[in-house]
Amino acid sequence: MIDDAFRARLPRYAGPLLAIYARLSLSPNHVSLIGFAVALLASIAVARGEPTAAFVLWWLSRLADGTDGIYARHVGRSSAFGAYLD
Repeated sequence: MIDDAFRARLPRYAGPLLAIYARLSLSPNHVSLIGFAVALLASIAVARGEPTAAFVLWWLSRLADGTDGIYARHVGRSSAFGAYLD
């Protein structure tokens, strides 16, 4: 994938983001769903001809997608359903 190099480095730097997820009482599945919703917003931005907004939203959706599994393992809530949802 395009972001394999990013995913390889992400676990080392995800700590502050995982702390935010925990402080907001998000479950790993919430993070997955938020990532999906942000990806939908990115597609709307593309359709509206707003490439900068689309890029930022796409990047945020990828960040959520890349950290949901890390967060699930961190809080001990990995599941088959979460893997499917991701």
